[in-house]
Amino acid sequence: AKQPEPTDFYVDPAKATSESIESHPVVKGLLEKTEAQERREAERAIKKAHPDIGEILQDEAFFKWIEESPVRTRLLKETDKSFDPEIMGELVTNFKDLRAAAKAREVSADAERNQAAKDASVGNARGAVNQGRKGKKYRASDLRKLQRSDPKTYYARSAEFDLAFQQGRVIMDA
Repeated sequence: AKQPEPTDFYVDPAKATSESIESHPVVKGLLEKTEAQERREAERAIKKAHPDIGEILQDEAFFKWIEESPVRTRLLKETDKSFDPEIMGELVTNFKDLRAAAKAREVSADAERNQAAKDASVGNARGAVNQGRKGKKYRASDLRKLQRSDPKTYYARSAEFDLAFQQGRVIMDA
């Protein structure tokens, strides 16, 4: 601020005194040191919560994601002014969660494509290699025999047997 003119002290003494104190070099220096200390503490807090913050701040995708939303842009600017590690932590956490979810969807889609390719494969001369028949196979006659001889065990395992029927793992015999 400018140095107050002597007449300012007579017109508005409180304002003139405040401006005089704020413009004093010692006070300015203390304010700058306090601000630098707050910034260092905020940086330590965010590094503690997110050790990979350096990599994220180098990632163009992070800033592209920030720019896609006016709210995120405003929050990032607020973080720069206020040194609030909670705001930055929230932005970083949300970005990492979205990136992890996208990667999981990608892996899931790849796995589904691979499974579909396996299921659609022609296999060898005896037929398809994988027809979805993973697990123990049962003979229908053995299941009927178990149902008659030990109904308690049969009903306890009925979900297992139903699944085997649905997956085609029950061999129909006499």
